[in-house]
Amino acid sequence: MWWLHRELDTSELPGERFTVYVTFTDHPKRYWVVAEPPSAASLCTADPGFEVDVSLRTDRATLYRVYL
Repeated sequence: MWWLHRELDTSELPGERFTVYVTFTDHPKRYWVVAEPPSAASLCTADPGFEVDVSLRTDRATLYRVYL
């Protein structure tokens, strides 16, 4: 997940904050990617308490293939 949040382009996201909740079908960890344009995104391993704008549920291999 570190590679994903570091490469996220936050310049076109709507609003002041955009939160993505990521769960994996093949791994127990959960992640929140919090983007506050125009700065870079932050990766959280605990719920930051912000409203979730997008929920993503996938396996790790698929997410990595889409990223590439």
